[in-house]
Amino acid sequence: MSAVRPRAGLTLRPNWGCLAGLAIAELRHGRRRARARTLPSIAIVVFLTCFVAAADAYAQLRAQLHASGLTSPVGFVQDPTDRSVQFVVEQPGRIRVIQNGAVLPTSFLDLQSAVAFGGERGLLGLAFAPDYATSGRFFVNFTNTAGDTVVARFVRSGNPLVADPSSRFDLRWGGAGGPAFITQPFANHNGGNLAFGPDGFLYIGLGDGGSGNDPENRSQTPSEWLGKMLRIDVNVPDANPSGYQVPSTNPFLSGGPAGTRPEIWSFGLRNPWRYSFDDPAHGGTGALIIADVGQNHWEEVDYEPPNRGGRNYGWRYREGAHDNVTSIPPAFGPLGRRYGRVRVSRPCARARVPWPILLRGSFRARVVDRVHDRSGGGGARVESHRAHRRIGRQPARHHHLVRRRRRWRVVHRELRNGEDFQGARSRFDGRF
Repeated sequence: MSAVRPRAGLTLRPNWGCLAGLAIAELRHGRRRARARTLPSIAIVVFLTCFVAAADAYAQLRAQLHASGLTSPVGFVQDPTDRSVQFVVEQPGRIRVIQNGAVLPTSFLDLQSAVAFGGERGLLGLAFAPDYATSGRFFVNFTNTAGDTVVARFVRSGNPLVADPSSRFDLRWGGAGGPAFITQPFANHNGGNLAFGPDGFLYIGLGDGGSGNDPENRSQTPSEWLGKMLRIDVNVPDANPSGYQVPSTNPFLSGGPAGTRPEIWSFGLRNPWRYSFDDPAHGGTGALIIADVGQNHWEEVDYEPPNRGGRNYGWRYREGAHDNVTSIPPAFGPLGRRYGRVRVSRPCARARVPWPILLRGSFRARVVDRVHDRSGGGGARVESHRAHRRIGRQPARHHHLVRRRRRWRVVHRELRNGEDFQGARSRFDGRF
């Protein structure tokens, strides 16, 4: 993989101590026409930031073999209590442990008997509670054997490298008597990511239910959880019958379209396979950045300033900023281009750059690396792009997202993201 070169004329200084994070190979995901691949032996690589520019520049990234022997990994999560430990989510249903660079033989959690694996189904997400050090709680997102989405709570055992499988509690949706799953009508567009925001709440990205062009318009149906971003408070006692409560600040708790589920944070998503927060703990703004997989022509990256829920990102009425299926009006507006727009610099405004940012191909992952940006420009966005097999690193200023796409660098396969103990971002790749 060729390095991302800084601009000419800038002085570089060595920075051998920077670790840009672990990266893992994984399956191709998301688009209906994409064929899922099972990789029997996959390696983890570490990206090292070898030099840092003295001004606004891009760090050079290099890869080295770190670990191997994983099966279809789709996620990498740092143990928040131990710098030497990371967890790898394997799509068939296991969470593996890496300690000091070695994959341990004993899984942290094995859910293979409870998981439907194949295509876009499987064990898809993992998030540790903000109080994991004391509560031992963590949450997983997986497809059950009936093909539906389950978000389950577990706690670790007395051994911090092994979870307690008997502690499983499946969240019950819509109240204590609600189902312990979210029905998925088709096999694709499961979403699957889990992330705790800076506000301490759990964000759950759900796809539109699958097939193509959201045939039942679920992403715009207020009573459907599908095609939405959910936000819930899971900091509840074990005895809570639902396993969560709705935050009082959720935007549709007491308003919005009639019949809107109070758990909904935003509408109009197709398949938000991965999303990330610009972590304030590392100098970020707290913004939410969502990579929403497109249908055929346009990809969408949604930038949401902190605490700005209640948006409608437009799917299926629009694909990105472009009209798509317009036979049924959206639940509410404005949509996409206007509703998701943020302030940009004057040069970008003159160029009429749309927001959300739209890319051809398939945009898979989006994170913000605050650790290894030394430009003073407020962090760098690290991105992966499947259709053209590229990764890139761009400043976190909004208008650079389009203007600097030329700085992508080619890698071998589609990538995913992870984050190490310091908040540094990583890439997953299956060939070297």
